[in-house]
Amino acid sequence: MKYRMSKWLVLFLAINTIIISGCSVRPSKDGGEGIVSHVVEASPAADHNLKSLVYKIGPGDSLEVFYYKNYSNSAEYKLGLGDKLFINVYDHENFSREVIILPDGTVTIPKHGVIKAEGLTISELDDVITNLHGKELNAPEVDVLIVKAQSRTNEFLSTLSGGKILGASKQVKVRTDGLAVFPAIGGVVLEGLTISEAQHVIMDKYQNILNYVAVTLSLSDSAQQSIAVVGEVKNPGVYTVSNPIVPHYALALAGGEETTADLEQIAILRTRSDGSLETILLSANTAATWKENRLNNNFIMAGDVVYVPRTDVSYINLFIDQYIRKMLPFTFSLGGFWSLGQ
Repeated sequence: MKYRMSKWLVLFLAINTIIISGCSVRPSKDGGEGIVSHVVEASPAADHNLKSLVYKIGPGDSLEVFYYKNYSNSAEYKLGLGDKLFINVYDHENFSREVIILPDGTVTIPKHGVIKAEGLTISELDDVITNLHGKELNAPEVDVLIVKAQSRTNEFLSTLSGGKILGASKQVKVRTDGLAVFPAIGGVVLEGLTISEAQHVIMDKYQNILNYVAVTLSLSDSAQQSIAVVGEVKNPGVYTVSNPIVPHYALALAGGEETTADLEQIAILRTRSDGSLETILLSANTAATWKENRLNNNFIMAGDVVYVPRTDVSYINLFIDQYIRKMLPFTFSLGGFWSLGQ
């Protein structure tokens, strides 16, 4: 096996510098996606951009769901079931009272009976009541005050977290049929979705029944045994493997190497058990090296990223900038997969 130290020293030092400077972090809670998937598309070799490899959820995956309250997408609070209100009609105590929004979304007011309240803002409900009382009162002054809001949301979060209403987390597992079962909304098909897509689907379902409940989804454990093959191969992507394989087989999975590939020094990027990144250089340019790799136990393991470089040394810097710097930081997750933070 031949080594071109001038070619790989740059890659080795760059990777280790990034790691030492504190790149190993956990994925953020805001739903950033970042685990490698088994079916992806990559940019053509002529295009020097390497796209992020996006994980697709599959059966057996374990997901962590974090629940919290979110008002960022709402200009005004919309009344929900169980909210307690005080309707004050100035100088008319017989028209003023405390009400609770019932399960059918209504409240009852004097003289006019049942009116719809759920989904209205305070100002909208104020206008409705003012117009109704204007039929029997001269220019009534009405104020609607919230006594207790988000009763159902608080009750839901409290149930999940054992009494706390600020937030809660729950582990769910994707079944063999691709479904994952969540509190209050039941089964949701997640197989084949990215983490971000699944988060949006779940968020929409919750917000249909609970005001201002938001969720953040992350992958806590992957059941998929995969490797990523990128660089100078015909079909860059991520492939499922059932056992450790030699570099020659990884090239075959990716459709073979391009004519511009340097097979003398293929880089295997692997996360150690302590979370640090290991770079292994292997050769796959001849049949003899296939036998040599097998005899020396030079296997590619589940979770490895296989990078096949170009023969031109200038593309090593391209790989560092467009792949390593963007895809790192790594963390080690159960099952030996790369977890790529934002």
